[in-house]
Amino acid sequence: MRARDLAIVGAVLVLGGVALADGLRGRPSAEKPAPSPPPPPPSTETAPGPEVRTTQPRIRNGFGALAYTDRAGDDCRLLAYDVASGISVELPPIKTNCQLWAPLKTSRIAYSTRTRPNESATSFRFLDLSHPLRPLGGRFQTSPNTVRADTVIWKSDGQRAAWCDYSHGRDYDIGTAVHELPRCPIAYTPSGRPAYSDGYNLIVGRRVVYRGDPYRGYLLDAHWGEDGSLAVALGFGSVDRIAPDGTTTTAVDAPLDLNFSPDNCAAFWAEGSVVHVLDLGCFDAGDIEFTGSAATWSPDGRWIAVAQEKQILFQQLIGGAESGTWPVQAAGLGWLR
Repeated sequence: MRARDLAIVGAVLVLGGVALADGLRGRPSAEKPAPSPPPPPPSTETAPGPEVRTTQPRIRNGFGALAYTDRAGDDCRLLAYDVASGISVELPPIKTNCQLWAPLKTSRIAYSTRTRPNESATSFRFLDLSHPLRPLGGRFQTSPNTVRADTVIWKSDGQRAAWCDYSHGRDYDIGTAVHELPRCPIAYTPSGRPAYSDGYNLIVGRRVVYRGDPYRGYLLDAHWGEDGSLAVALGFGSVDRIAPDGTTTTAVDAPLDLNFSPDNCAAFWAEGSVVHVLDLGCFDAGDIEFTGSAATWSPDGRWIAVAQEKQILFQQLIGGAESGTWPVQAAGLGWLR
């Protein structure tokens, strides 16, 4: 090999050694292209999906979903959002008559529909917030001539609902069939059987489960708690709470239209611009009042949501004193697990 060729080979070997050394040291050689810049770190913000949009605020220590009818416009549109995450559920445009009724569990609700001019009854439909485009039956009506004419009664797990249709009751296995009942029901038992009032007594099937006293008025309402308790509201303004062990406590000066907490330890009612909370013998917060026109219990009974003039107030009543607000004008409220 000629001297000139040897010199060329030597030069190539030297350059190769330099490149290898630079590569081991993590530095690019003269012939190696500069590395591409690293990809940007993943975003910490979650892009909203097709059925939700991000909103605020988030209520610390709260959970579940709040459904409400927004009275800011003329149509009282139905809306909903997740309390803990602050994510609003994007529902199709639904115009209501401002009322809604919700069970403690599942994502189903019943909402009032716009009433036709010739109708005196309350019309309503059912909706599953998890599947808002999936029909849950047609348009139903409650009777206009009963004490609880505008009320849809839910089984706590949201599988069945009942209402009064003139002289008969209706029991709806959600999404399937409506069955006629011999009377207008006022509650569901924990096992899912309709319960009735014959005037003074609470009846399930042919069995009297609560025997009333004519001197205390008609039995107007009943509610089985998640703990197995039973609360009954009587016409002369008293409420009996029967604990699972049979112990009975009585509260007085109660109105007719009560909304019982999940464990029957308290009940609230709205009167004008005030929401009253009545202790039924085991409510740690006692008797309290809020400024507002409507309210709903959280599914665990530790919070209350109150519709105020320009906001929804969330107030923790048991286990803490957290609070928060949601800047909307709500007419009807329902808090679901």
